[in-house]
Amino acid sequence: MKILGLDLGVTSIGWALIEKNNENGEIDLIKSGVRIIPIETKDANQFISGNTASPNIERRKKRMQRRMYFRKKKRNQSLIKTLIDKGLWDESLINIEKNKLWELRNNAINEQISLSELGRILYHLAQRRGYKQMRIEQDESDANSKSDYKKNIYTRYQIIKNENITVGQYFYRQLKNNEHYRVKEQIFPRKAYEEEFEKIISKQKEYYTDILSEDFVNKIQHIIFYQRPLKSQKHLLGVCTLEGKTIKIKNNDGSIIEKYVGPPVVAKTNPLFQIHRIWQNY
Repeated sequence: MKILGLDLGVTSIGWALIEKNNENGEIDLIKSGVRIIPIETKDANQFISGNTASPNIERRKKRMQRRMYFRKKKRNQSLIKTLIDKGLWDESLINIEKNKLWELRNNAINEQISLSELGRILYHLAQRRGYKQMRIEQDESDANSKSDYKKNIYTRYQIIKNENITVGQYFYRQLKNNEHYRVKEQIFPRKAYEEEFEKIISKQKEYYTDILSEDFVNKIQHIIFYQRPLKSQKHLLGVCTLEGKTIKIKNNDGSIIEKYVGPPVVAKTNPLFQIHRIWQNY
């Protein structure tokens, strides 16, 4: 009689195949070995604690960061080129003092500023254009359902709405009262920056009507605030195992292959899935 023994560990699986002689009780080792699972200690600890996160999550985060930095760089380059073409760019203002920059954004709402200063403000808006999530913009009243991070964003936005001021005016006042105020840690929704953009352009149009044409303003606004929609993931849905079937199709090289086709699986939020789960656990 042959017996297969397994030793299941977190990072390895050991195995041994033995043969037992029923007549004399002798045991012979036929073969043994071990398979190492390439997993880091941190991932192994997460697995032990019941965390089902993919081990590739860190790699995915880094890839997302690289893409974000690349898009931000391309956006800034495109904006600078557009501003140069219209005479709104002055390289000497790129290293303007922080408090002076916020003062410009504060003043641009109520008085005339130079074209180069306006260009610097637009570049600043492109660098810090706020947090965007559709749920915040669509349902601002449901603050209790959001995380603390998102609730704080909404709370700050409510403050400037109640005081009828822009993001630039808000930060200028904070820095005026405390020069060590941390602007970077205070996030506002994208909508607040879009409203500031519209107010600044509306005021400066009174002085630069020819330059700030509707086409130019729309182009600048698109460069600064555009965010591509999420890609559809419908192609990743599996085929229902209850209603699917296997068919034979001709491949590009003329060979015949089998393919499993059928309706896609239902979403977990669908009532049909909920009923199915109830019957499974009944």
